[in-house]
Amino acid sequence: MVETISGLFSALFGSREPEGLPGGTPASSPARGGPGALLRRTGPVQFRHQTPGRVRFSLPALRGQPRLGSELQTQLKRLKDVDEVTVTPISGSLVIRYHGARLDAALLGEVVAGLLKLGVDSRPQELSFIRKELGALTHVLDRALFERTGGILDLRVLLVIM
Repeated sequence: MVETISGLFSALFGSREPEGLPGGTPASSPARGGPGALLRRTGPVQFRHQTPGRVRFSLPALRGQPRLGSELQTQLKRLKDVDEVTVTPISGSLVIRYHGARLDAALLGEVVAGLLKLGVDSRPQELSFIRKELGALTHVLDRALFERTGGILDLRVLLVIM
């Protein structure tokens, strides 16, 4: 009985090591324990498939969010070695075609995760009426203290001193 994929290929093709796994997964993929082993199949950025110069991710947060997909596509296209970015919001799929030795699937996965986090954190926060008013009052007091002291003090410095 063949216990590993490597053993299966050896049994089928002799001792020659395969170029990749069935379905186009290269020998350096997570299934082989190579560099792609850093990629995850769960979480916010799920690795699905890679070939040289191309990687596919599944992004659950992207499903049904064409606006997020468009923003993600725009940001990724700004990267120097990225040639093409294809986003499919219906399925949550992201395909990146790239060139150059500086990029790999693991690094692109980290970039995508970072962009998703920024997208979530950069949304405008809704504030209550009282919080808005307190913010405006604080700003006015800070400015008045700064001007009155000739730029020596502001509210933060005053709070530290006290």
